[in-house]
Amino acid sequence: MFSYENYKAFYDSVAFFITPIYFISLIVGWRSINTRMLIISLLTLEAIDNLLTDWSYTLGSNYGFYAIFVCAVFSFAIIGRRLLAKWLGNYIRFCNDVYQNYYFSKQEAALFFMSVLLMLFHIIALVEVKLYQYQLIASYPYRINLFPLLLTVSHLLAALTILRLAIRRVPVDIYVKQRRTRAKLNEGLESSSRQDAAQDKNQNSQ
Repeated sequence: MFSYENYKAFYDSVAFFITPIYFISLIVGWRSINTRMLIISLLTLEAIDNLLTDWSYTLGSNYGFYAIFVCAVFSFAIIGRRLLAKWLGNYIRFCNDVYQNYYFSKQEAALFFMSVLLMLFHIIALVEVKLYQYQLIASYPYRINLFPLLLTVSHLLAALTILRLAIRRVPVDIYVKQRRTRAKLNEGLESSSRQDAAQDKNQNSQ
């Protein structure tokens, strides 16, 4: 139905454009330190995954375990970005700035959801392949006909979501900084008011 062989040109074209979309998003969203760290983290993981591609293919029917692990790492890079920024902040000032101005956007929530879906797709494919390997089923129709389409569409939607995150008119960092600046200003005013009240009390007691 939607096998790789039947739609090879489409699948290959989408795969070719995914990484360029990431780099375009990085350039467009560079002003936002939150967006910048997210995209750099994902691009780094993507590069490592590409370097391990040849090795992963040697796993044969166990390739699914590797794919599930990669999806889990990508999920952590999204949902655990603040923890990563806190740890790296001890060595990299940029990461410390991200930690101090952390914000989890709706687009990141969508990315995390898609990453979990990808993991689920790989789990289903792995189970089907294992059932076929142990001759419990005669073929693996999901792996051949539906799996390539699900992966391709999910990766494309993830890339477009990152692009959407990057092209927002006002980087989310500005909102965070303004909110924290107002909070600090309010704290300063409250502290000043308490000091004035204490001084007035002391003067009255004297």
